[in-house]
Amino acid sequence: MCGRFARYSDVSLLASLMGLDAPVAEHARSGRARYNIAPTAPVWVFHRLGADRATGADQVHWGYRPAWALHNPKLPRVHNADFQSAPRKPYYADMWRAGCRVIVPADGWYEWTELDGCQTPFLISRPDGPCYFAGLTNWRPDGATLPPGHGLVLLTDDAAGGVVAPDSRRPVVLAAEDALTWLDPLSTPHSAAELLASERLDTARFQWWPVSRDVGRATVDHAELIRPRQQPIRWPNA
Repeated sequence: MCGRFARYSDVSLLASLMGLDAPVAEHARSGRARYNIAPTAPVWVFHRLGADRATGADQVHWGYRPAWALHNPKLPRVHNADFQSAPRKPYYADMWRAGCRVIVPADGWYEWTELDGCQTPFLISRPDGPCYFAGLTNWRPDGATLPPGHGLVLLTDDAAGGVVAPDSRRPVVLAAEDALTWLDPLSTPHSAAELLASERLDTARFQWWPVSRDVGRATVDHAELIRPRQQPIRWPNA
């Protein structure tokens, strides 16, 4: 995953398609279309992190650094985390054990690969619905004091998980019903890990097409970015 994704569908619609309560969808109605979301940007998340464990929708910055790493310049702010190793790595283990799980609704993400001799971004999306990215956060709702370096990380598949770039990482994408399970506060860390391992959508569930290289410029964000340069491609027999 290159560090760019798109969410141009209405957030309230994505909440409704996931089966979230009407008040959650209504709260998210203010989310404008985004075609080129980069790390550090605020992104919409669905969560059950409030004191009452009710489902909510809020904006959280994409990127995270644990408080204990803030004074060490060698320890970076990160925006993605390998889902297989995240439960064991000090950067993410506390969030994993505490069940600080979020879903980031999206329409697709970008991967770069060579086309006609140039590195070209491809938009990867589902032909049959939205993408629900699994994530972790140390952010808290309800006006709680936020820890330094707060934000979220997207969980990604291993380096063999790329769709158009074989050595690229890609976000862990869940179907709507599994996204609800990911948010369930009663799910244990072990069952959450099993869910990602068994239910993340595989490459046969996606389509992709080359788009404008302007995706590489974080300040560019408009609908022309996702215009296909050729017909969408899918895996054979998908």
